[in-house]
Order: sequence, then C-alpha cells, then structure tokens
Amino acid sequence: MKNLLVTAAAGSLGRTMVAVLQSRGFAVRAAVRTPGKLAFPAGVTTTAFDFTNRATHGPALAGIEGLVLIAPPLDPEAPAKVNPLVDAAKATGVRHIVVVSALGVDAAEGSPLRVVERHVMASGVPYTILRPNFFMDNFSTGFLAPMVKGGAIYLAAENAKTSFIAVADIAGEWFEHDLLQATIAARALYGHFAGPWSAGTGTLQSVKIDNGSSAFSTIAATSSATSGTLAFGNFHVGDA
Repeated sequence: MKNLLVTAAAGSLGRTMVAVLQSRGFAVRAAVRTPGKLAFPAGVTTTAFDFTNRATHGPALAGIEGLVLIAPPLDPEAPAKVNPLVDAAKATGVRHIVVVSALGVDAAEGSPLRVVERHVMASGVPYTILRPNFFMDNFSTGFLAPMVKGGAIYLAAENAKTSFIAVADIAGEWFEHDLLQATIAARALYGHFAGPWSAGTGTLQSVKIDNGSSAFSTIAATSSATSGTLAFGNFHVGDA
C-alpha cells in the first residue's frame, strides 16, 4: 500500500503526518480546503477537500489505497461530516483506514468520535484507530504557547494527573497497515510486552505500558492483524 490520503492536512498533526509518511516512501495526497495555500514537502500532492462537500470526496479518494482520517475533534457534527467519507472510501476500494480519534471516547458510546469509530469498525474495511491524548505541542506552538511564554501554566486541573503527546510521536508511530506494527511501535516508545506474542496470527495476549505518570496498566486483549485500536496517553491496546 503506497497511495495515502491524509485529511485535515493543514493542521498541526496533519502537516506532521504528511511529512513523516512522505519521508517513509509513501505517495501522500494532502486533503485541504485551499490547495496552494500551504507548502508541503516535495512530492506531496494536494487536493481540494471539505468534509461537508461530498463532491470533493470522490476526486480526493481517486487511486487511494489508504486513508488517514484525522477526525474533527470536539465537533458534535463529526459523524454527519466524517461517515460519508468512510462510506466513499469503502466504495472506491480503500484497503485500510487509520482514524485519529481521541483518548477516552470508548468510555462514552454516544460521543461523536466514538460514533465515527463504530462506523469505521462496521464498514468492513481493515482499520487502525489511534486515540491520542492532549497534544504537547499546544504548550509550545499552539493556543497555550502565549501563556507559557508569560512564565506560567494555568489549567483547570487542580492536582489531577494526565499525559500529553507530541504530534511528531503520533505521526511517527503510524505504520503501514496493521495493529501488529502499531503495537510494536507502542512497545518501542512506551513499554514492553508482558505476555506472549504470536507473530503468525498477530494475537496480542498482554501488553504492559508505562503511561508516564508513575502508573502502569496491563491490558489483556486479542486483536486481529488487520484491525485494532492503539491509544496514546493513558494507553490502551485492544479491539474496541
């Protein structure tokens, strides 16, 4: 699989995802509202795309084998915007869909991104779901950067602990087409295998991952080699 479409390619994660995938030898098509407005690495093509304009879906997906679907966060209309693209991807023969969702949506079945996840799971197209936590880049180049430059960080978190992840790490740990490779990436970055691993079937028995806050979690899971879920932050690996 070589030809990839990346949605939301103008965003911080999207731009990084495009650059990383292109550097790894993929033929990347960046889906943006206004082609030509942003500069992408040499060799990256752009296509006019808007989730709400279904006329842009077909041209964007033409000849595409893999879809990197960066779903709009905090958007109650996400399913109405995103699910038609999933349907179009299936109809055009896309071989794998990678969904960038959000940490914790699996705990709220009615949440918009969880509805998107479920739609992808039911599509019949092999998939990988990434659930990153808050972007660390928000403190350096994002909306929180001015506050940090002012010498302080104010968040409504009291003494709660959480985790953050850089967009470069999210982009860098997406691999070609299955949970087997994604889980190996999780091992390399965050922890170690605590149980047996069958490379022939891609069945994950147990993973132990350090979540960065002096806490460990062991998750028992069985995942197919072509579909599954990998979440970054308070980490989770599993089928749903």
